Amino acid sequence: MSPTTKDRGGSFLLSATVDFPDDVRKGAYTHEGLDDMMAHLKRLGVRRVNWIYYGDLDQDSYWAGGAFYRNRYGPETLDRIGEPLAAAVQAAHKNDLEIHGVVKPYDIGGSGTFPEGSAESANSVTQRIGGTVQFLVPFLERYPHTLIQRRPYKAPPGLSTLPIKKIRLLKRDASPTRIRKENLQIWTSDSNYRYKRKSVDFTLKEAVEPAPKEVRDSYDALVTYKGAPVRTLTLGGLDLTDRYVVITTDFTDVTGDFTNTGLGRLTAWGRIRSPSW
Repeated sequence: MSPTTKDRGGSFLLSATVDFPDDVRKGAYTHEGLDDMMAHLKRLGVRRVNWIYYGDLDQDSYWAGGAFYRNRYGPETLDRIGEPLAAAVQAAHKNDLEIHGVVKPYDIGGSGTFPEGSAESANSVTQRIGGTVQFLVPFLERYPHTLIQRRPYKAPPGLSTLPIKKIRLLKRDASPTRIRKENLQIWTSDSNYRYKRKSVDFTLKEAVEPAPKEVRDSYDALVTYKGAPVRTLTLGGLDLTDRYVVITTDFTDVTGDFTNTGLGRLTAWGRIRSPSW
């Protein structure tokens, strides 16, 4: 919306969302910088600011936070402006803007994982597959029952110890790939830490097949529709019993041609139903 946009009536309210920890990755903020931000939003026609709240700076507070300390310019920003939400309220009201503190219960930490075999894994108490969550705001560390829960997955008995017999890599389309058998490497670990290359022979079959399912990215945009032709690389003749397995290549450049989403890229089999695959 620009300053010249026609007024749509009293029912229309343009708002802006500020996720401040992301902003302080690029530079330190001052009170003057916050004033400039709010003034700019005002010129764009914004009337309400939704300020994502990550908790109080006081670590003894019930609502203790900490996301700012993990970003490059976070500590310097906090030294200059103090409590971010309080400083934002002052800047917003100075520019005649509404401001609301907003809590995102599904995004109150980082997405990284400390591998379970690493010393750093003891820094967090929140478990996930393969290790512990690298960062949660202190409120959630203290009161984990407030985290959003997901339905537990009931795996078939013995799934965690079932040997991997076959791995299929799926491309997002049917275009050619430079990957050959000699480029592929298998690395494994018992603890998701310090992987070692596995010296194991395997067969490789390249084919163009119908995509077994629809694939969408993290923004829900369609990547591959079900049945679309996709190029596959199938590694056979395996008997991998390690807990963690990584498939990679010996390429060192960044011009890879075998792309897909993280969930759509790989399928593993523990049993081979037919030798004719």
